[in-house]
Amino acid sequence: MAKKIKFPLEFSNGVKVRTLEELQEYADVETILRYYHNKKLKIWLEARDYNEIVSQIISIDTSDASYVNTLCNILGIEYENLDVEVHEIQKNEEKLNRLRCLTSDENILANVENIVFNQQDLDELVIQKPELIYLCADENQSYTINKELKNIRYIGLFGKPSIQVETENIRELFDLGIKFKDVALPIHLQKGLSSNCEYSVSIVDIESSVKLNIENSIRLYQMINKCCDGFIYLSDIRTIRLNKIINTVIGKKLFTINRKSIRLMSIIDEVLGGKVYVK
Repeated sequence: MAKKIKFPLEFSNGVKVRTLEELQEYADVETILRYYHNKKLKIWLEARDYNEIVSQIISIDTSDASYVNTLCNILGIEYENLDVEVHEIQKNEEKLNRLRCLTSDENILANVENIVFNQQDLDELVIQKPELIYLCADENQSYTINKELKNIRYIGLFGKPSIQVETENIRELFDLGIKFKDVALPIHLQKGLSSNCEYSVSIVDIESSVKLNIENSIRLYQMINKCCDGFIYLSDIRTIRLNKIINTVIGKKLFTINRKSIRLMSIIDEVLGGKVYVK
């Protein structure tokens, strides 16, 4: 029979409890709820052979509004109707359990409150107007974005979630402060982003002499500097071709489209011989 490991439970006051008596003396309701929903309380009790208590707490109906009171009575913990966000604690611990099946990245787990797995989660979170929301795509989820809620950045997790949003113009979203990363935008918005990043060259002869269209170069710089770095870079937009064109003109491999440390403006200014760009 495997030996049971008796780990302590640590509470918000910093006390580590190892016995039921210590639990009853030092436990706070918010922390005990977290341990209950992430199963640590059950494991802690089983390691100490409190099997009767375990059988009682696993049978609690958490849809009952008074379940916290029931849990505290079973454990012998004093409970008053304090300002404890029971629903939020339960929801976050359930999300953590799901997240731990997908990743061990502590940076992701630490942002559990800003991570959503479905449209209902998103609708509940977005009204709080957080600056950042993570959209999970572990089950190929899709999300509808409310453009009326401004200045929010959306980042895909575990894949690229599909995005639906009522707008015909990618510029409108940018002006509203709505930004995306690692998501799949609707086709018409992808095309809109691509067409805004225009560039053109003349026919390249055998000696690779290329003349840049300066007007389109200005537009290219403005879009990349103003839009793409802070907004979105889609992998299916063909930036490799752009890379080759600029490197051909410069004559040496200084520019890579994904390297933020090298600014496009300074490179093209060097080639064209002057500050011809305006923001």
